[in-house]
Amino acid sequence: MDSVQWESFPERLDEKITKEYLQRFSQLPEKINEDIEFVNVTMIGGVGVGKSSFLNTVVTALMDKNRIYRDYLTSPLKTAESKTKTFQIEKMKIEDRKDLPIRFYDCPGIDKEEDRTMTLDVLEAVINGHVKDDSKFDPEEIRKKQGESYRKYPSLKNAMHCLVYVIKASTNVLEPKDETLKKMKAIQRRINGPRDVKQVAIVTCIDEIGVPNMDMENIFKYKCVKTICEDVARFLQMDLQSVHPVANYYEEIKPSAAKNALSLMALWDIFECGERYIQKKLEKRFEDDY
Repeated sequence: MDSVQWESFPERLDEKITKEYLQRFSQLPEKINEDIEFVNVTMIGGVGVGKSSFLNTVVTALMDKNRIYRDYLTSPLKTAESKTKTFQIEKMKIEDRKDLPIRFYDCPGIDKEEDRTMTLDVLEAVINGHVKDDSKFDPEEIRKKQGESYRKYPSLKNAMHCLVYVIKASTNVLEPKDETLKKMKAIQRRINGPRDVKQVAIVTCIDEIGVPNMDMENIFKYKCVKTICEDVARFLQMDLQSVHPVANYYEEIKPSAAKNALSLMALWDIFECGERYIQKKLEKRFEDDY
């Protein structure tokens, strides 16, 4: 193994780091403020890249019950069919006691096979808060800007506050020829600018590029992991610190401290990015009033 060291990342992942992040989450208020209860997050990625699996890993880490939770349907690794068919809200709890002020809007994958569903116009409508919570997710209604699925006048509490790109570690982002990567860049071009919603990336399936599950605690020493994260950061034009490698649960029976720690580190960064976006928008609104 070619050893490397990342700035701002722990040298070794263990139970201590997991407990540290669990304590951070347990100290959060149950809502952001009186007007906005949650940081809204949506994940964009292809079918089977690990969006729903990441949610399962996050729930496993937050519940901290020494068991793996599989609350969300996941696509088999070899399939091209998205198991997420509707626009669903996934709220987060910690240790079965407390709601966290963050929720995920789980969308279908954005592969070519799903192009009729997840077009750029539909994605932009989701990000801007036009799609109603737990709606039947009718793409035709959304494109026509009418119907039960469509919210005509969204407010800040309805919009997405953080956008998470999900990319498998085995993806060659240096030669982005596939439709999923093209669509990621296209949606970036649409949302970068005045709205400037916060953006984070998750690199999944790092155990498929040379990191054994038994050595996941030393993930930040593996050059292959840093290389793919640097490539993703370059492709999406974001800081390396905004790219999080994760390893989700698939066939395991019991959770590991390292995988839990990775998911909680990513979740904390997602929450903080979204919270900063909300505060920035509220400050701008206050300045405009004066």
